[in-house]
Amino acid sequence: MSVKSTSRYVLDNANQIASVGGDWDRFAIENDAPDAMAGAVIGHDVWDFVTGLETKAYLSRIFFACRMDMKTFQLLYRCDAPEVKRLFRMKIYPKAGGELLLEHELVHSRKSLAHHKVTNFTDHYDSTRCSVCCSFLIGSNWIDTFAIPEERYFAKSYVVCPECRKAAADQLRAEQDPDDVIDLSQFIK
Repeated sequence: MSVKSTSRYVLDNANQIASVGGDWDRFAIENDAPDAMAGAVIGHDVWDFVTGLETKAYLSRIFFACRMDMKTFQLLYRCDAPEVKRLFRMKIYPKAGGELLLEHELVHSRKSLAHHKVTNFTDHYDSTRCSVCCSFLIGSNWIDTFAIPEERYFAKSYVVCPECRKAAADQLRAEQDPDDVIDLSQFIK
């Protein structure tokens, strides 16, 4: 699949969803998520829709850095559907008054050739999944299985794997003015 789409939303300075646009509602409908349509999310705190304390902290730190530096930030992340592997680019644009415009552009999608399950990993599979790259923690390794866990094995905790934390820290460092460098790596852990 190569259909490009972009969804966007604006967060006010208190991280409430002020507006949505682009392909927001179409994406919600196509992914059988009527509770994620514009009317159901506008006015709500963005954290109501983010799973996992570590993921919330990760995004909060990125939002804080964008607001403080008034610089655009972008990262790639996965947002898979049951039979589609999807890669998105999130761009965060800081605005006056502490608002943030977040754009989510579909970069690539690919249908799965087979419907795989991860039941064969149950001895090592602890249901921890990276919110950014969708890898599962299997044993002590982060592995992109691109497999759909059976319902009883859906991710029970969402975190941010070390590679994704490092990528965000590197991106934040690259965006900083060399004369005004604050090492944020300690905060993106």
